[in-house]
Amino acid sequence: MVTIDACASLGMVKVEVDQTLEQIESSIRLVADDYSDQTALQTSSDLVRQLSGIFRLIGLQGATELLEELVTVVDILRERLASGDDAQIEGPMTVLGKSIIVMKRYLEYAHAKKKLMPVLLVGTINEARRITGKTILAESDYFEINVNVQRDYGYSGANSDHEELAKSSRRLRQMFQVGLLGVLKEKDISRLKLVKRSLERIDRLSGECKMGLFWWVAQGVVESFMSEKVELDQHRLVVLGRIDRQIKKLVYEGIDVLDEVPPEKLMRDCLYIVSLAPSTTGLIGEVKRAFLMIDLVSDLSLQNEVGLMNGPGDAVIKSVSKALREELSQIEDRLDLGARGVSLEPGFFEGIAEDLKRIADTLLMLGLVDACKQVKQQADKVSQWAEADVDTGSEAYQAVADSLLIAESGINQLLTSQRSRSGQIDQSGSVCQVSLTLLDEANQIVVTEARSGLALTKRSIASYIETQFDGMHLQNVPTTLASVWGGVYFLELERAAKVVRACERFIGKNLVVEDEEFKPKENDLETLADAITSIDYYLEGIEEQKPIGESVLELAEESIAELSTSLEAG
Repeated sequence: MVTIDACASLGMVKVEVDQTLEQIESSIRLVADDYSDQTALQTSSDLVRQLSGIFRLIGLQGATELLEELVTVVDILRERLASGDDAQIEGPMTVLGKSIIVMKRYLEYAHAKKKLMPVLLVGTINEARRITGKTILAESDYFEINVNVQRDYGYSGANSDHEELAKSSRRLRQMFQVGLLGVLKEKDISRLKLVKRSLERIDRLSGECKMGLFWWVAQGVVESFMSEKVELDQHRLVVLGRIDRQIKKLVYEGIDVLDEVPPEKLMRDCLYIVSLAPSTTGLIGEVKRAFLMIDLVSDLSLQNEVGLMNGPGDAVIKSVSKALREELSQIEDRLDLGARGVSLEPGFFEGIAEDLKRIADTLLMLGLVDACKQVKQQADKVSQWAEADVDTGSEAYQAVADSLLIAESGINQLLTSQRSRSGQIDQSGSVCQVSLTLLDEANQIVVTEARSGLALTKRSIASYIETQFDGMHLQNVPTTLASVWGGVYFLELERAAKVVRACERFIGKNLVVEDEEFKPKENDLETLADAITSIDYYLEGIEEQKPIGESVLELAEESIAELSTSLEAG
């Protein structure tokens, strides 16, 4: 954790730092105006190096890393300018301009709140690292935590079964992957249910072991995403992929993996995600208390702060872009009037030039460096115009018109990149325009009823287990599953129907018994639950019109096959 001393030291040099940042910003503007201005470029480099040394001295870790990356960015920019590679200049220029703005806001934040949050700079540092070709930072790189704690299992470990884990690990990994695939395809975090169940089963069968701590924390990660209080972005999806690789090791290297120490970097990444969840109860609360992660910033607060650091959001960009387009249109009309000499007041063209310069500054703020340069160059020329000099057919007039077109094109591209993805899933216009038929509605009702039957079945099985295998709770389950089978068969989902029928027969033949001494195998009940959960997950995708593919059916079929093998062995 960064100490208050760094903030106090920042306060002592804040005025000088602000002045230096202003000088850097001015130098960058000069370079944007004239790429051949080597003096301004060298000034930028010298000032960035100077400021980096000051930040390192007072202990501003994230700010130091950002400025060190900017030194390299300036060097890359110098090389590209020297080679005449103008097409590759916009990237470094945009990163330099944005980074200085972010730095100013970050220092204001640190000075006002008396605390440092280097994670707020990770996104900006990574933008610079993409220019320099370095590996990007993870969010957790500034997250300091002791990953070696003792877990309170809360049970004796009697439920562990390494033999069963070795036998079912491949299927449990498939369960994890099916759930993760649903998230990737549908961008729907509810698909994480299978991921969570897979980890719960692995954890329970693993019992008390070194990797048990990791399986526990991994469940906390999934619960954090399922709470919808922690955003599941691309970088965090990678963490789920790395969790999958640990399960893969278990599948291919066997249960000896359970005695390995969990990877420290992955543990820190997972704990960082759990720390962002605002919940202090349940599994998330248990993990937080075990690792002393109390009163940390939530993901919502973090995203708000990052938004403030990085400037305007989508709504502001759209609003500014709309206003810019209106101003550009007005300038085009005024230039047309000027070319025709219609009642021009004194200073007419000087006024247009000032408006163009203001627009150029806004374009630079939006990251449209090339458009900014073009408009600013033409603004200087327009300021020298007189009424007699303007001809709509002249090269000078056309150059101004071209610069306005470049600006409009840049704004349109920016709006396109910011546009919401809503409405882009359906590609065939004809399909999108056709409303659901009565048969579709009937099918949806059948799916909903089938899922209700499966939910009732799962509750009955849970009651059966809680009452020490009182078969009374399962008396009606075969009938319920028979009706579910009928509905699924009506929908022509033959593979799903076969699984449901197999579950019905298993319960009716093996669980609904009169013997009070009867005790089913716990692993068989878990495997049965896996099959039912998989079919429910499959039907959920149909109900929400987001089919998740046949892989989940393969998982259900494997569970039934494993049940049959277990019965034969018994």
